[in-house]
Amino acid sequence: MFDSAVHSNSRLSATNKMNYLKAIKGLTSRSINYKTARELPEQRYGKRQLIVSPHLGDLLKLLDEYSMLSVVSKG
Repeated sequence: MFDSAVHSNSRLSATNKMNYLKAIKGLTSRSINYKTARELPEQRYGKRQLIVSPHLGDLLKLLDEYSMLSVVSKG
């Protein structure tokens, strides 16, 4: 999402892009440059499977519990 909205936006300067990153990560432009800062969210959030799998598992458990409640209430 960051890539399409900010990183790939040729109308934004590196400074403006850095401001978006600072809002995400609390970075200061003095401590790190845009290229390096841009990699930080990717390192943290780029592993989608590791983020999505636990949530999907939780949703499937809820679906099972809902199904059991539905059977019990009909029985």
